[in-house]
Amino acid sequence: MSYNTNISIFDRSNGVIGNGLNESTPQIKFESGLPFMIPFAIKTEMSAETNQNIQIENDMCAMVTEVNTFENNSKDWWYDTGATTHICIDKNMFCTYQKCNDEERLLMSNTSSSIIEGCGEVKLALTFGQEIILKNVKYVPDMRKNLISGSLLSKAGFVVTFESDKLVLKKNDIFLGKGFVEDGLVKMCIKTVLFADEPNAYLVEPFKVWHERLGHVNYKSVQRLINLNLIPKCKLSKEKCEVCVQAKLTKTPFPHVERTTEPLGLIHTDLCDLKFVQTRNGKKYFVTF
Repeated sequence: MSYNTNISIFDRSNGVIGNGLNESTPQIKFESGLPFMIPFAIKTEMSAETNQNIQIENDMCAMVTEVNTFENNSKDWWYDTGATTHICIDKNMFCTYQKCNDEERLLMSNTSSSIIEGCGEVKLALTFGQEIILKNVKYVPDMRKNLISGSLLSKAGFVVTFESDKLVLKKNDIFLGKGFVEDGLVKMCIKTVLFADEPNAYLVEPFKVWHERLGHVNYKSVQRLINLNLIPKCKLSKEKCEVCVQAKLTKTPFPHVERTTEPLGLIHTDLCDLKFVQTRNGKKYFVTF
């Protein structure tokens, strides 16, 4: 008895490459009459044309199907058990980034491909205060979703369990975060994405700088030092210094209270609000004496 079977070729380093079934695929005969798993060596028995179609050389492969058909927020992250690498579509999310010197391509199961422009590390903050760092994340701007590889998480020591439509992420028996099924994929609960720090500058007027360096002296003293060429020349500013204003604030003294010598001559009381929480008797306030 002979069977025609769908043959999937697996690369141990890069995951699923593609389907090898075509007209030239040999027929596999089973003496027992039952199908069995095709061994790795079957790859060498294919025709030269089939082997040429599945050559990957320097290309990166990932089991991602039709992710470009969804429009979604670029800051969302999705857990994918078939992806063999982490994928990020926003360059600003990288904590560390290095541009790819050689042209690498990301292959998908539908035979399409995208250019990998760079790689680096991405730090994610989960909704329960924990942080995880994804290493060797590929920057692929042509993709529509940020993908977290399930196999790489497991390799890094993370434990993923599914409870109904909920994903639970742990490491060393410590709860890290969770995700929920949405549109057939698992969307991770990410509170914020920690973007890479961008350089910025805060411009301060030179006159204000010298006013503060000299101990918040008055403006006439600063102008006198400028005239004596003791400090660099700068434009006089009439802007009020906030620190000087706060330092000159005075506090009104408490009024004098005569001390009492008789019991209950002076009573201190306080009214407290329970903030929308009622007591067993339905009370909302209480008074202390």
